[in-house]
Amino acid sequence: LAGHEGGVASLAVHPSGKLALTGGQSDGKLKLWDLTKGRLAYATKLTPSSMRSGKSHFEPVVSILWTREGHAYAWAYGTHITVRDVESGKDLLDIELPSRVNQITLVEGEEG
Repeated sequence: LAGHEGGVASLAVHPSGKLALTGGQSDGKLKLWDLTKGRLAYATKLTPSSMRSGKSHFEPVVSILWTREGHAYAWAYGTHITVRDVESGKDLLDIELPSRVNQITLVEGEEG
């Protein structure tokens, strides 16, 4: 997909097949794509991991996924994990961990 400076690091298609999320390799962006219209629907700017020579440095978005029903999605970059509700746009979880995240998964049960 065009639209990420430095390339796409991760991709997740919504269970409906109508939306997709992509995470940039180095541009610090998470993007929501409308696959039915073939265009960008929304972009989220991530927090830079550091500054180098006066320029923001971003970790690659190493993992993105949707919940089974597509009501929420999660992504990880560097030591950061966020889970966001689709309907409200509010973060359900937003944490920094002591070490780098390589992969994430969501486990759903009767209580959500």
